[in-house]
Order: sequence, then C-alpha cells, then structure tokens
Amino acid sequence: MESEVEASNRIITELLDYSRVNPLSLSVAEVETLVDGAISESWVEQNVNIVKEIKPEIPEVWANLEQIHLAFLNLINNAGDAMPDGGTLTISAADAGEFVEVQFKDTGEGIAEENLGRVLDPLFTTKEKGTGMGLALVSRIIERHDGDLNVASTLGSGATFTIKLHRKI
Repeated sequence: MESEVEASNRIITELLDYSRVNPLSLSVAEVETLVDGAISESWVEQNVNIVKEIKPEIPEVWANLEQIHLAFLNLINNAGDAMPDGGTLTISAADAGEFVEVQFKDTGEGIAEENLGRVLDPLFTTKEKGTGMGLALVSRIIERHDGDLNVASTLGSGATFTIKLHRKI
C-alpha cells in the first residue's frame, strides 16, 4: 500500500508540474552548467557512461533555470531507463545561429516507430511503472521557452532528443 501511495503522489506531482502556468522568468545561463547540474541529480545507473561534448565557446542561452534543469534531468533519467543493461549517453551542444542545440543521444532500446509520434503526449508511457508525464513535461517546458524539441529514434539503436534554446545575443 505504501508503494501505491508513493506512485500516486508521484503522478499527482508530475501532473501539477505539467499544468503549472507560472510566469516564465528567464536569465542567461551556460549550457554546460545546466547539464552538469542535471547530471549530478540524475539517478542513472553506474553502468551508463555519460559523455559530455560541450565546447567552452558555446554561447549562453536564455532559460528559466529551474525548468530547464527539470527538462534536462528528465531526459537524462529517461535515457538511463532506456539502457537497463548499460550503454552511453552523449550530451552535446552546438551553436545553431539564433539557437543553441543541446542533444541527448543514448545507445538504448530506442523507440518503436508507432510510438515516436506519441512519446511527448501526456500520460503516454511504455514503462511498467511510468507515469507518462516526464517527456510531456520536457516538451511543455521547451515550448514555453519558444524553443524546439525533436525526437529521432530507431528501435534497437537508441534515441536522440534535440532541444533548441534561444542563445544570448
């Protein structure tokens, strides 16, 4: 019963996070600092190797630090879940004109083609104990930042989530 209460609390918290419409307060942030903060709080197993490919000259971005932290954390944890037997998560960043692209690429199970269009939908999950809110929340956060989120995957070959955030000009 205790585990059911915990699961219910997790679902309620994630639904509230998703539905919250707080004003978006943006500040300038370094991508590597945001990534490092999310990695330090992630629950990725030790058999998952996290590789950062972020050059020092990557421009700063405009972001709500708390929300982008949550988005990055969800992507890192999801990648870890997709690699139960271990693998590599590569997090990279590139200057893309008025945006900075931050990419999370794992070597996990990948996403079935029929699920690719649904993975960002609220309450959609293929996980036994998932709530279906993690990626929906990521999508909502990036949308609120007037950014872009792209998902690419081939079943058995991992998944790549690419986020575009406005760079500081």
